[in-house]
Amino acid sequence: MSCIRKLRKRTKSQEFVYQEQCKIVAHENGKRIGLEGDPDLQFLLNGGDLIKVKSRSWRKTRYFRLNEDLKTMWQETSKTFKSNSGFSLEDVDSVRYGRQTDGLRKYTDSSVEDRCLSFIFKGRRKNLDLIASSKEEAKKWVSGLEKVMTGMHSLNRQQNSEQYP
Repeated sequence: MSCIRKLRKRTKSQEFVYQEQCKIVAHENGKRIGLEGDPDLQFLLNGGDLIKVKSRSWRKTRYFRLNEDLKTMWQETSKTFKSNSGFSLEDVDSVRYGRQTDGLRKYTDSSVEDRCLSFIFKGRRKNLDLIASSKEEAKKWVSGLEKVMTGMHSLNRQQNSEQYP
């Protein structure tokens, strides 16, 4: 099977340089949308484990984080042939705190109400229902993502008005 090849790992020094470049890009993008030094933005860039809920029995812990472009959420997956996936924040209509979707109300207990959050996508894509490890963490995810989405929306509106006066 020649179509499957292993990606070369970076050396420690290459990884260090790559991480530093990512920090610079994230800092510049944060500055562009007015979130320079924001603790919620730093939280999103570092990411964390969230429990993905699809049914009463299907729950998987996944690592989520915001990419340095501030436009893409990255999700680590354990599938063998699937690359680590993600989704664009431009496809997200809203991020909701609590058990506000049918899936979370149906498949979770009310005791986790303050740890739940959901990504509501535009179009026909299914919602992404998640459970954080704490109430504070869930609130950080929601408030941080709302700030980033608002900042990107404002930036897009500003760019459009500059481009088409």
